[in-house]
Amino acid sequence: MKSRQLRTCSPFAAPLASEKGLAMVLAITLVGLLSSFGIYLILQSGAELRMTKAMARHEAAVSCAEAGVQMGLRCIRSSPPSPTFNELSGTASGNIMAITEGLPSYMGTKSYPENPPSTWTSPLGTVTSRIDYIGYKTTPPAGWMLNWQGYSSFHGVFFRPVGNASIPLATSQEFANSVLSTLTLRVSR
Repeated sequence: MKSRQLRTCSPFAAPLASEKGLAMVLAITLVGLLSSFGIYLILQSGAELRMTKAMARHEAAVSCAEAGVQMGLRCIRSSPPSPTFNELSGTASGNIMAITEGLPSYMGTKSYPENPPSTWTSPLGTVTSRIDYIGYKTTPPAGWMLNWQGYSSFHGVFFRPVGNASIPLATSQEFANSVLSTLTLRVSR
């Protein structure tokens, strides 16, 4: 009878008596590793998708707040509001007063989207635009006094249009909020 010689993987390793099932063990191990890696990638992509949606909602909130500021600037350019006596006296003591009277209909709080489709199921966001009266300046800006004769009919009024947006996040009861404002000097006669 012939003697059977056993193979070894290296000169220092013990000889393998039987290699039956080794390929199956390696295949099952490889399938397990690849499956767990695939599950990890699926979970990570879901988390990344949720983060991307939240970032998109926050960017939308900033854009809507900017729209509120632009509505305030439009109001100041086209039909500047006149502060009431209470607003004038409030700013004399250092308080900033929100102008509430005499504003156009497009100022105030609007729902977002304005005309939602009938299939809309998520809660509506809001965009609020307001104008704060900051103060009054009796001297004209530099360069407006070319023919200065001791008196100028130009004066400046400081306004601060403010845009405030609140948009619901997709997966929770929280909102993405953003508030933007800018300081504006309106010069008039």
